Amino acid sequence: MADLLPLHDPVADSGARFLAGETAPVKSSNVAWLRYDAENETLFIGYKNGGEYERDGVDGKLALEIRKAKSVGKALHALQGSHGVFKKVEK
Repeated sequence: MADLLPLHDPVADSGARFLAGETAPVKSSNVAWLRYDAENETLFIGYKNGGEYERDGVDGKLALEIRKAKSVGKALHALQGSHGVFKKVEK
């Protein structure tokens, strides 16, 4: 029984909640939070200056990698360079 996972694993739970659409705060000098829409494969990015952007065509695995990256800003920059543009969300 020692190989069973604990009933509550906060890291696994937070990843599942993020993939289910829950907004996840991140540690970054510019990015405040990330939110993922799995149905539409859209990653939403909220910046500390109040700006909000979205990027379509991001699968769940990549969204989690960005969320858990050592530098969220660098991960987002790499995504923009390799997969196109982020669109500003009009409020």
